[in-house]
Parts: sequence; structure tokens; C-alpha cells
Amino acid sequence: MYPNPASSVITRAIYPPIAGEYHVEICNILGATMYSQVFHTNVAGSFVSEIPLDNYSRGTYYMYIRSAQGLIAKKFIRN
Repeated sequence: MYPNPASSVITRAIYPPIAGEYHVEICNILGATMYSQVFHTNVAGSFVSEIPLDNYSRGTYYMYIRSAQGLIAKKFIRN
């Protein structure tokens, strides 16, 4: 995830080790969901995309990536 801190967009790069379903969620500091997406991969590889932050207030956010293999949590700052 880059850049951090971010101002207008944040780029997420996910490198799933196996094919499967992946849930991406961004929550604010209070735990409210600001963004949610589910994507499926048929093979291991990479998934890179940009998330616009224009409607996000300045502050701290958490990106969660859930899959059958577990949960990854990353913190980022919107400035």
C-alpha cells in the first residue's frame, strides 16, 4: 500500500499466494466501513489498483485484507 501518508489516491498491491476469494475493506478510526470490495483470483499472482480518497476526511484509516489464509491489517494516513 503506497503512498503513506496519501492525499488523493492510495495504491494497493496484493500478491495472493494461491487462487481464491479476497475481501478488501477500509475502515476509519471508529471502525466504520468506508470501502469494501471482494475479488476472485484464478491463479496466484498480483492485483494492483488505486482507491480514490477524495471523499475521505483527513485522519487514520485501516485497510483489511481477508482470505481463507487469514487477515492482514495495514494502517495509513489520509492528509
